[in-house]
Amino acid sequence: MSDATLTVETATGEGLTLKDVGEFRAAADGRWHGQGQQDREWLEFSGDSLVLGSIMAAHRPVTFHPAKPPSGEQMPDGAWFSEELGVRASVRDGVLRVGRTLELPASPAPDGMWEAGPFTLRLVEGELLVSGGGLRGLRFS
Repeated sequence: MSDATLTVETATGEGLTLKDVGEFRAAADGRWHGQGQQDREWLEFSGDSLVLGSIMAAHRPVTFHPAKPPSGEQMPDGAWFSEELGVRASVRDGVLRVGRTLELPASPAPDGMWEAGPFTLRLVEGELLVSGGGLRGLRFS
């Protein structure tokens, strides 16, 4: 629902490393428990999905479904406008620009999306959808 992705960078019989999240180790309870700063997080495989949860009751676990790996294609150039915010967004030469000050390189992400800093970018029928940082599918036409 949020376009957020998890990427497994390395996997061994004893541990997993998730890009931009941290390292997890297998435990006797069948889950993978976070190490270091992620010591309150856990992972669990449920069929072909991966569930990320926390021992803190403040938020519910999040389920991630399999996605196609990044295509390697640079985000196409384009320009869009958010009616809701009254702000322009553009991509030129692989760099996302929003408003007057936000400028982030966009790189390929899973499932035909791109990521720019904390944001996931998706092109749908010529529109740019931005998720992350508290946004979910913010539309730029």
